[in-house]
Amino acid sequence: FKILRVIRNRGESKMKKLLTLTIAALLIAMSGTSLAKVPISDSDLATMTAEAGVTINLDDFSTGSISIAVTSWGDGDGYATAGYGSAGYVGMTGLEMTGDVASFSGDMKVDVGSNATQTRVNIALPTITLGSTDVSSVMKIGAAQNLSGAKTMGTLDMVGLRAEITGSMQVYAH
Repeated sequence: FKILRVIRNRGESKMKKLLTLTIAALLIAMSGTSLAKVPISDSDLATMTAEAGVTINLDDFSTGSISIAVTSWGDGDGYATAGYGSAGYVGMTGLEMTGDVASFSGDMKVDVGSNATQTRVNIALPTITLGSTDVSSVMKIGAAQNLSGAKTMGTLDMVGLRAEITGSMQVYAH
């Protein structure tokens, strides 16, 4: 999996590193917002529909140091058409992000839609500013979702990363 195959190698492109960190920051942002749950009354809920999507305001939301033991992405049934019909996962273990990790400004808007052949999730991102951040992790690939027994692909080691991320992304099955 080329996007997440970021190893300590001076020849690796900065774009791969930035994309990996963008994905990590989005996952962290999404997990952070799931902790900020507010009860909705039955009468308020009755007036809501899914037509407009969900807007999450992230003004003045920031994060400091972050530690994640394991984060993985995979496919529980593999892809049998190429002879890989068993589960497979790729991810990171021992992820450490230190410094001014990220600050968010604006709304994140999440909407789901379908056409005749596909359903997609559209995520309009707020402005995400990565401060002077240091990132380290071990990249792994294997059959277990928790990456136990997984093979090490390399290490991720970035020092002094700074970036501003805006835009949107779409997620869909293929």
